[in-house]
Amino acid sequence: KIISKGILTSLLRRMTSSDDISPAKRPTITKEVKEKEIEFPYAKGITIRTPFGEGIVTRPLPLPIETGDAKQSDVKDTLQESNDLPQTPKQTPTMGICLTSWKLANGCQPIVYCTHETAREWKDAKPASSGLLSAFGSLVSTTVKRITAQQEKPPPPSPPIIPRYERYFQDGSAVTTLFGDGVVRSFRETDGIYVVSLVRWNMIGSRSPTAYLQKDALTYRLAKGCHEGCPVLTSLGLSGRLASVEPKTGVHIVTIPSAGMVCYLQPESVVKALKAAVGEDVVTPYGEGKVKRYRLEDDIYEIVLSSKALLYAHAETFDRVDDSLQDPGSAFGVSWLLRYLFFSSESTKEESGSHSRSQRSRSSSISTIL
Repeated sequence: KIISKGILTSLLRRMTSSDDISPAKRPTITKEVKEKEIEFPYAKGITIRTPFGEGIVTRPLPLPIETGDAKQSDVKDTLQESNDLPQTPKQTPTMGICLTSWKLANGCQPIVYCTHETAREWKDAKPASSGLLSAFGSLVSTTVKRITAQQEKPPPPSPPIIPRYERYFQDGSAVTTLFGDGVVRSFRETDGIYVVSLVRWNMIGSRSPTAYLQKDALTYRLAKGCHEGCPVLTSLGLSGRLASVEPKTGVHIVTIPSAGMVCYLQPESVVKALKAAVGEDVVTPYGEGKVKRYRLEDDIYEIVLSSKALLYAHAETFDRVDDSLQDPGSAFGVSWLLRYLFFSSESTKEESGSHSRSQRSRSSSISTIL
């Protein structure tokens, strides 16, 4: 009985001692205490202004390890203890900061990883002040810069660049290269390079490739199958004589005595070479005659014979007779037309002692004496 009474008394004494303690005196862990305990760099959701924009800590440092009553609250102590272990490699803990002002193509936001020292520097950095004093300082500095800029003497003018290479082919000249036909687009006087567009090549987008060539790699383009002095058919439907080709521009000078005209054409405007032009005298098996018309669709020459008969013949059935077009002194001959319409201005310049040449292009133009 005495033993049972002692056990009951001890139980009642323990219950009474626990009930006597007030709730205010009991140790409790509230939310505020937890927030105070978990701070930077161990807490999530802390806003940090990084050099890449504003971000939020999404991966903080791991909480320090508790060993008994001792608590490692410093990251350096944790690293020091980890270094004491010979088999564990040295690692630097990093933090992850999600950049809220950035957004990738897949809708995610980039994350910047850095050490806690760098993150603390970004967190403690103060934003640039934009108050009255800073505005006044910027105004004063701008004014001082303007005053000093006005007082500074302008730099001396640079000496003019003397071209080391002389241009031969003009812009727009029709030339022939090792890569095919081309057109000169520009000329670099510093190194003597011509920028040539290869017109026979077609790339994606209807563009032509560009070649950079020297003068020795270029020659003026001559119409296919033609040579100076031969009869030709032009794209205007008129036939005449190819008097000459301007080498610096590739312009073909075609004289048309039947119409009293001189045409300055590009090589593409000269369709083909002929056996005889309209108005030229020819010799046929049926006698002499004069070419009245040429039909391109069936390659037929209409020749009016001296007997007033009309002959339809191919080129191999007659021969051309040299006429006054090749006589330098005859009126309306080749030399007379060229001297009157083309070379008169050049001879005038030479007589006056001027060495400058006209840069005006006569390409795709027609001159007439009528």
